[in-house]
Amino acid sequence: MKTRFTAIDKLITSIAAFAMIMWLGGSIIRTLVTYDLYQPGTLIFKNYSLGAQNQTIHLISNMTLYIDVSYAFVILATIYLLCRFHRSMKEHGWMFMSAVMLLLTVIPNLILIYQDYLFTVGVTWWDATFEAQLVIDYLTFKFVKYSILEPMVILAGMTAVILIVCRPLNGIFISKPKKPTE
Repeated sequence: MKTRFTAIDKLITSIAAFAMIMWLGGSIIRTLVTYDLYQPGTLIFKNYSLGAQNQTIHLISNMTLYIDVSYAFVILATIYLLCRFHRSMKEHGWMFMSAVMLLLTVIPNLILIYQDYLFTVGVTWWDATFEAQLVIDYLTFKFVKYSILEPMVILAGMTAVILIVCRPLNGIFISKPKKPTE
């Protein structure tokens, strides 16, 4: 059964594509900016001035809002499209696989979003500096205690994008009638 894309479906898909670009790109950039605080290969902070360190954590804090809101749009659009095209899942296996990959990131990313929220509130509203315990706890959480969460979420998101672009298992479960041979 073919389900047609309506104008709203196209709009939601376009917003989801833009949000996915913002989420994945922003997550990678934020991770790289945060890693810049450390000496390569260690968890020892570089000898930057306190002003440079404070500007870096403010940059990380500002990026967090865009990244987390974009992720929320991606998940909401995924759920909408999954419900809207649930009958087409058998015909388009890539659609189901990419939706599953994105939905698997929800729980790990909720943990990260909660920590991002605490960090952003501390930096933005309470003017926490680089030396504040809140900032040290956030960086320890991100890169020591739960260092696997963010790379896992980013890789699952990239896998979903690759599945959407390459479209494996497209029509593999639908048996096509064979042409009679002469």
